[in-house]
Amino acid sequence: MYEHEVIENELEYKGFSIFIEDNPDQYSEGYEYSVSRGTDILEIGLEFSFTNAVTSAKSWVDENT
Repeated sequence: MYEHEVIENELEYKGFSIFIEDNPDQYSEGYEYSVSRGTDILEIGLEFSFTNAVTSAKSWVDENT
């Protein structure tokens, strides 16, 4: 059986919510991120590392505000 540590993190950045969690595909590595404001999810992405997921989410906010 495949086992992995579940990591979830939510942070606020420039009025947006960024949520990062383990990739839901248990056979692939990486982290899924989403950027939202209120109830609207504005961006979803996948990165290999947790740090890259945070960087990508913040970059999206910076480019779209």
